[in-house]
Amino acid sequence: MAKRESTPKIEALLKAIKDAERIADDNRKKLREELFRDRLKRLEPGIGAAIAAAGGMRQLAEKLGITSQAILQWKLVPVERLIEIERVTGVDRAVLRPDLFERHKPKQTRQHVAA
Repeated sequence: MAKRESTPKIEALLKAIKDAERIADDNRKKLREELFRDRLKRLEPGIGAAIAAAGGMRQLAEKLGITSQAILQWKLVPVERLIEIERVTGVDRAVLRPDLFERHKPKQTRQHVAA
């Protein structure tokens, strides 16, 4: 059998298909990133701080030996993971879970003025 030669019309169609696939892939990637950013916005600040300190959710998940999806399910940093997250990220536990650790504010002292 003889090999068929491509015609300019077929080549143009193949190029258009490849371009459409590339655009669709780009759009899917943008949508995934948008959904991910939306999920991140819904996380508590402590979780966001840990993710940022680790260099991203995937990196935090790897350091903890869990999946990124597991982190997305957290409403708050789990107490059982608190010390480990503090250790691997350097984020203070009071930032990770401010509901559990009150920040120590310096006490205001009263100065008595002699009359």
